[in-house]
Amino acid sequence: MDRVVSVTIEDNRNGNHSYKIERKSQTENQLSFSVMKDGCLEELDFAVFCYNDTSTAFQYQENHIMPYPEGMSRMFCGLPLVGMENIGMPFILNSLEFEPEQERDGIAFDPTANPENLKILKDSVHLFEIVLNYVEKNKLRNAYHLTKMAKRYNGSQTSRTKFCEVGIEGYKQQLMKRAIVKNSDGDLFHSHK
Repeated sequence: MDRVVSVTIEDNRNGNHSYKIERKSQTENQLSFSVMKDGCLEELDFAVFCYNDTSTAFQYQENHIMPYPEGMSRMFCGLPLVGMENIGMPFILNSLEFEPEQERDGIAFDPTANPENLKILKDSVHLFEIVLNYVEKNKLRNAYHLTKMAKRYNGSQTSRTKFCEVGIEGYKQQLMKRAIVKNSDGDLFHSHK
């Protein structure tokens, strides 16, 4: 996909609609697109990050982090995984190395049955650290969109336990080291725990 610069879609089913998506620029942690939809131009900017076999991205506008779309899957292995929309991850995690369940309805984090998935989950904690460093360094606003997490996982009890112990607890530890969310006085909250 790195070679694709633009895509144009003509939809004539219900009237005449056209869409053109064009990659404008790309740097190590930034990817920009222009989207022309029925003659209206919109610019989209994304922060992108990779670590080992993991990657993530979030959209931002004028230095403000945008929320992920409601109901969006939080784990991907090249294609969305069915049933991964309501897990407690604070960000989207993608890895082509994930080994999904047979029905593509989840990912097992069983250390004996599938150690590769557990390794990817551990790597995701470091990936989240990279994301938070970027947010803090660039003073991006609305970082609270990256702090929403819960001990919620669709899968076996073993997978849920590992997801919480390794993922959620690791993400929380990284968050506690950063001054990225403002308190009620407008100051950046920072815990030294």
